[in-house]
Amino acid sequence: MSEEKELFNEEFEVIQKKNIVAVFAHPDDELTAIGTLAKHSMRGDNVYLVWTSFGEKTSSFPDKDSEEVKRLRIEHTKYVAKTIGVKKIFFLGIEDTNVQANRKNGLRLAKIFAETKPDAVITWDLDNHHPDHRNTAKLVIDAITYARLPKLMNPLPAHRKRYPVFHHYNPNSPLPIIEIDIESTFEIKKQITKFYADVYQWKKWEEWIEITSKKFEIGLGPIYIEKFNQNIVKPKPREFLV
Repeated sequence: MSEEKELFNEEFEVIQKKNIVAVFAHPDDELTAIGTLAKHSMRGDNVYLVWTSFGEKTSSFPDKDSEEVKRLRIEHTKYVAKTIGVKKIFFLGIEDTNVQANRKNGLRLAKIFAETKPDAVITWDLDNHHPDHRNTAKLVIDAITYARLPKLMNPLPAHRKRYPVFHHYNPNSPLPIIEIDIESTFEIKKQITKFYADVYQWKKWEEWIEITSKKFEIGLGPIYIEKFNQNIVKPKPREFLV
């Protein structure tokens, strides 16, 4: 009787795809997080981009009416989405300069959360000087709660998972600071920033991207990062302080 051969078995680590949803007020707002979003996309995660308005009231196109600007800015977002590998883009279609954190708008965003099932959300900071920016952040917080309620989301299944919100970095925020290493996607960030700079005739975009992204580490030299303030939904208990 021949000896039975031992079966060959090997386990492989499987990285589960995460759903990352970024919610901003106007096309080009996403620049502060574009390296992070590109990095998640490169890892294989599902990245979704949401804008609460079309940014049609911008002063950058004085010779075009709002509908023409709207069409242009939609095309801009398609370029961004294609460049970083976004799965789907959404517009709430709220009037530019009139983004309000009310129930109607919150429910519309909640439906998007119910569809995309975020594992994390990136948005503006809650104390931003621009009313559209800070109200977009407030809408995100409201929509997370609405998306948890089955009777509000029907026929979509409610998204009851608790997940972190990463706010645009505000040095005055009491929330913890999170730094994401974007060394691997910095060139993508430069490419998209240059695209917008050419559209809007930004003169010092290279200086801006260096100032906002470069950090020096002792012994390592410069690295490129994006910073956020993390709204921790439910901190895990720990055994000791440190």
